Amino acid sequence: MTISERSMHRPVRIKLDPSKKPVYLTKAQREQLALQDEIADQKRCHEHLQAKYNCPSTDNHYCGKNRKRDRDRNSDRDREKEPNRVRLENLAEKELEAIHEQYLGSKKPKKRVITSSAKLRSSFDWQNSEDTSRDVNPLYQNPHEARPHFGRGFFGGIDRREQKKL
Repeated sequence: MTISERSMHRPVRIKLDPSKKPVYLTKAQREQLALQDEIADQKRCHEHLQAKYNCPSTDNHYCGKNRKRDRDRNSDRDREKEPNRVRLENLAEKELEAIHEQYLGSKKPKKRVITSSAKLRSSFDWQNSEDTSRDVNPLYQNPHEARPHFGRGFFGGIDRREQKKL
């Protein structure tokens, strides 16, 4: 074996820079880093909120007026949008109904088809549209209300003077 053949069979070792090597930390060090990151996040969030909600101390009174005016303007804008939105929803619903009626036709109550065998049989059930008793007999036009009377012909719990007027 020659030297070149030996070098081919030998594993190649790459030397890494110390900065590229992974650094292994203990559990306590990892906890400390996590705590520091969390504190930094909280400070950043706190500063952001302060900058957002606090105005400079010299213009504090002016800032309050601006805030109120902006809030009023926003509420007025929202009030204006409400009726428009409701009106648009109603229009959209009516348009959908018109399209539905145009393509599918309007809903008409269908007549009941009675077979010849059913005509000969006695049927004791009917629909309200077939009921003619109200048209023929005036007794059925004003149905009687069951009125409980509690002694001497008066309703219980209602003032007697009011009942006498009726």
